[in-house]
Amino acid sequence: MHKNASDILKSLHGFIVGPEEDVTSLTPDQVQQYLKSEGIDSTPLVGDVKQRIAKLMAGQELANARERRLGLVSKTQHASVSESQPSLKDKIRVMIERLTQGNPELATVYFRKFEESSEADLETLLEDLTLLEELDDEDVA
Repeated sequence: MHKNASDILKSLHGFIVGPEEDVTSLTPDQVQQYLKSEGIDSTPLVGDVKQRIAKLMAGQELANARERRLGLVSKTQHASVSESQPSLKDKIRVMIERLTQGNPELATVYFRKFEESSEADLETLLEDLTLLEELDDEDVA
């Protein structure tokens, strides 16, 4: 059987290096013993790895905390915007008060409608009052 040059080099390499050992199959004690026999102190290396892992975990915790904080800030801002905007009932009361100055009889009718309206009817009442104000503004102009 003829061998080409690459087969000869592979055989020679295998003879010089010997069979490769699967490092992943070694136990930590075996690795430690090997490093020690080679004069390598792994203590600083292990400490460095632990420090890097702790730094990565702290960074992840910080990112999670930042995300939670941004969520809370968003909820708080949304709540404060809702609280600062006048409610539907407040808007209607203001509009009825303005109507009282120009047309007290009509304001009385709308006030009774306001007192009797359900939450669902308040939107319609607001639309009616808005339309009435727009018509009054057109009449004045």
